[in-house]
Amino acid sequence: GVSLAGKGPPPLRTVGGSAFAKCPVCDRSVLLSLLQTGGHLFSADCVPAHKHKETEAGEERKEDEGGVCTPGTSTGVGGPDGCRETSMLPESTHHSSEGSGTKAWAELKTWKSSQEETAPWWSVQEQKRWRRDQPRSCSWWEAPDAKQQPGSLPIQPPLEQSHTPVLDNYISCDTWMQPRHISNVPGLCQFHDFITEDEEARLLGALHSEGKNHWKTSIFNGECVSQGWGVRTDLKGRTVRQNVPCRGERDLPPVLREIVKRWQARCKVLHEFYPNEANANSYEPAKGMHLSPHFDDRQLSGDILVNLSLCSACVMTFENKKEGPVPVNVPQRSLQVVSGKARYEFTHAIANKDLLGPLRISITFRKAKLTAGGTGR
Repeated sequence: GVSLAGKGPPPLRTVGGSAFAKCPVCDRSVLLSLLQTGGHLFSADCVPAHKHKETEAGEERKEDEGGVCTPGTSTGVGGPDGCRETSMLPESTHHSSEGSGTKAWAELKTWKSSQEETAPWWSVQEQKRWRRDQPRSCSWWEAPDAKQQPGSLPIQPPLEQSHTPVLDNYISCDTWMQPRHISNVPGLCQFHDFITEDEEARLLGALHSEGKNHWKTSIFNGECVSQGWGVRTDLKGRTVRQNVPCRGERDLPPVLREIVKRWQARCKVLHEFYPNEANANSYEPAKGMHLSPHFDDRQLSGDILVNLSLCSACVMTFENKKEGPVPVNVPQRSLQVVSGKARYEFTHAIANKDLLGPLRISITFRKAKLTAGGTGR
């Protein structure tokens, strides 16, 4: 696939105080606000350019015969005066006197030809990818329906070209990392040194930059400071819905998607795990913070939990009636996978005394199950 990040719509043009841009899919002049919000891209008027050539030919004949401009539509296609595409022309030719339509249309064709010579060719796949990457799209993490070939990497959209990678060569290694299994807690394993010290420092910097205004105090399962990304879970209403960016509900940022790409390439047990939710919890033991014994919701939060430990190590206690408490050391920079019995039969907790540094940040990933009532409306 070809990444379209950075291609986007062509440069803006301002007409009569309103900003317009050329739609990369249908090749029309569109109000910028409708292009940015997806109001035009997801409407019936946004048709790939090759499908409305006949319509344009008909409009050309009308222009030649009577100099009549084709009105714009309710979705914002056309200029401020309601004339399709001719809003890009100089005002001297736009809506000129009767009989001058031929001249206006000739200038429009000349302008369009010059644009086509420099504009990139947009395949159907590229058009779909560009639409998906707009702010209205929230589902980059959805797994493809097609089965992956053995040993191939799962399909993921490319990271934004403007994003500076935090992890080094995150898919270049062709060997699996070896997990460390915890014998007394079936289904629990760890990947030690999942990231390096330098990568950890860059990751913490990126997290602070990306979400510095989103940290909020939480007392849900013990006290910590937290922020989240992805789908929204309502535990009381028993629903999971897609996040809505226009409400300030964020998708997983590129820095977290890098972590996903690394484990898909390096951790065999997570090769096909696509999270749609993540949260970061920050613990400061000097403030009495801790994690209370609990299960992550066993109906809504999915079968696998993955957490990455940053800043310091801790001792996490897993417990059930048969085994009793099982203390497990969670090293700094390790990736821990909780599944099977560890997920559904053991509670997990971190006592205040078991936070082994002045600060611990844990990033937890889940694939929550969307519910019928969780439409996001």
